[in-house]
Amino acid sequence: MAKFNYMNVASYGDMDKAFDRIALLKRNAHVYDDYRSLKDDSWAARYNMWRSTLAEVVDSRDNEFARIRAFVASSI
Repeated sequence: MAKFNYMNVASYGDMDKAFDRIALLKRNAHVYDDYRSLKDDSWAARYNMWRSTLAEVVDSRDNEFARIRAFVASSI
C-alpha cells in the first residue's frame, strides 16, 4: 500500500477508504467483496458469538483467502 502513498491502515474504515482511493483495488471489485465477506464473518464471531464450523473455515481458506492471496501475488 505504501507504493500507492496509503500507508496508515489502522482500522477497517481505513481499509474501506483504501479500496475507494486506490485504482488497482477499485478495478478489482472481487477483492473487496472477499475482504468484506471475511470482515463480516470476523465481526459476527466477535460480537455475535458466532462460531464457524470447520467446513466454513476451510471454505474461507480455499476461496476468499486464496483469491486475495492470488491477487496480491499477481500485483507485486
